[in-house]
Amino acid sequence: MSDQDQGRLVAIITQQLDSLAAAGTPWRAQWIAHAIVNEHCAALDGDHEDAWFWRKTSYAATREAVRKEISRRAGDDSQKKDRPQLRLPGFDREHLQDYYVVRRDGDDIGVPVTALTDQEIDAKADLYESMARACSAHADELRRFKAWRADLLRDAESS
Repeated sequence: MSDQDQGRLVAIITQQLDSLAAAGTPWRAQWIAHAIVNEHCAALDGDHEDAWFWRKTSYAATREAVRKEISRRAGDDSQKKDRPQLRLPGFDREHLQDYYVVRRDGDDIGVPVTALTDQEIDAKADLYESMARACSAHADELRRFKAWRADLLRDAESS
């Protein structure tokens, strides 16, 4: 898919996600992909023996693009500046997201923060705390490596 075509698909997906977000509706990649493909299937109408192939592959590609866009929008704090945010009194919204990707009924879906269950909120909080510990350990290891490398270079220069 060309960059231009990818951009057009992302624009269509963004329009769908914005519409669902305005209504506070969960983002289900499967449903969104079906809606998009159904809106653009006129080119595949007819009885051509290969039409099934193009319907199937276009759905798979669209679903993957929807999944990526949901993950980007529900998981990337840097994108918040570009979009209007849900107003929640008492929260400055530095980190709290409008949507979070959670697993429901075997599917990963974007769910408005206001519709998360207590268990889903706790699971996300636990995940972020675990990630923070892992990031801190990673930073420590990088600094230890830097010191080790400096010692190694110093020893090599003195030899």
